[in-house]
Amino acid sequence: MKRDRGYLMDEFRLLESIINAAYLMNQQKKKDPLCIDPEDVFDPNLFARWHGKLHAWDFFPLSLSFKEFANPYLVFKRFFRFQELAKWKQDLQCLLDYSLRSLNILEEEEDINLFGLHSHLTKLVEAAHLIDVREVNHIGGRIKRRITKTRL
Repeated sequence: MKRDRGYLMDEFRLLESIINAAYLMNQQKKKDPLCIDPEDVFDPNLFARWHGKLHAWDFFPLSLSFKEFANPYLVFKRFFRFQELAKWKQDLQCLLDYSLRSLNILEEEEDINLFGLHSHLTKLVEAAHLIDVREVNHIGGRIKRRITKTRL
C-alpha cells in the first residue's frame, strides 16, 4: 500500500519526539526500577502490549542485548554517545528530505552512517516501548499485571 508524504512526515515527527523524550530521560540518568533475571526474559509482562490482533511475541524486542532488555535506559545513553542530539536531528531531517525526493542518499550524502542510524534508531524505539510497557500502570483504566521484584 502506497502512503502519502504527509504520513511519512508524521512518522518522522513521531520519531523525533521519541528522540527528544529519550534525550530528557538520559539527562535525568534514569534506570529501570525492575531487577530482571535472564529467566524472566520471556515473561510477556516485561515486553508485551496487550492488543487483540497481535500475539505477545509480536512485541518482543529483537535488536536489544540482555543488558539493554534488562535496563532499556542504557540504550538512551548509547544512543547519545553515538552522536549528539543536534546531529540526530540533522540526520533525521536529511533522511526525510531524501525520502521525499527521487535522489539516492548513498550517492549524494557522504556524512551519514546509515547502518549506525538504523541500528541505534531501532534500539531506541524498542527501548522506548519497553519503558512504556513497564512503567505505565494502567491500560484502559485497568491496572496491569506487574512484576513485583525490586532491586536489592
